[in-house]
Amino acid sequence: MTLESETCSASAEFRDGGEVPQDCGQSTLDRIAEVVEQRMLIEQAKGVLRFVYQLDDQRAFDLLVWRSQVTNTKLRDLAAALCEKLDTVAPSSDTRARFDQLLSTIHEGVASTGIDAGV
Repeated sequence: MTLESETCSASAEFRDGGEVPQDCGQSTLDRIAEVVEQRMLIEQAKGVLRFVYQLDDQRAFDLLVWRSQVTNTKLRDLAAALCEKLDTVAPSSDTRARFDQLLSTIHEGVASTGIDAGV
């Protein structure tokens, strides 16, 4: 049974006034949590690629997809491995200093542009 069919089945039962079986609801929630975790790792990997290679969001994703296809590795596994190995590549002291400066002053740009900092 797929996530979509589980969700649709549970939704139909709820709509008809029936109760959703506990195990059906839990398996759906477990699958959703798994998908969210995988997406989170993919987003982290994209963020790293965006920063390192100065790419936009789509190009970072395209790069991940390309590496996934070339290496015959599932995208989520590739992203997870990249995130896991990040600590093996230290930023240069210049990069760290420039980022420290940015982080120290970024609030000034948020306050003056009216960007909502509450995420």
